[in-house]
Amino acid sequence: TEVVGDDALFSEWKKEMEEMSGRIINVRAALQKALESRMPEKDWTFITRQIGMFSYTGMTKEQVEHMWEKWHVYCTKDGRLSLAGLSLSRADYLADAMVDAINTVPASPQSKM
Repeated sequence: TEVVGDDALFSEWKKEMEEMSGRIINVRAALQKALESRMPEKDWTFITRQIGMFSYTGMTKEQVEHMWEKWHVYCTKDGRLSLAGLSLSRADYLADAMVDAINTVPASPQSKM
């Protein structure tokens, strides 16, 4: 209530939220572009269609574990990635890890990959 009740603090808070959400939008766009350049046959538009700090990739537990072991990329076992923790400079590295995992570890028939 202290921030919301103070016009100056609320204005500052709104500006910071807009900057943060804008950064995540830019990270999403960079990741989608990197993925499309590495695996153009796949539809990667879900990356920028999703909103928020996380992206659900549809990767299998086995694909995720491959990224952990080989690339040291960590996300939840259901393939949910935190994009809030991803910098623009690391989008290419994440794209390399994702494409490698998809190409190396076969997806189960029910997975979305």
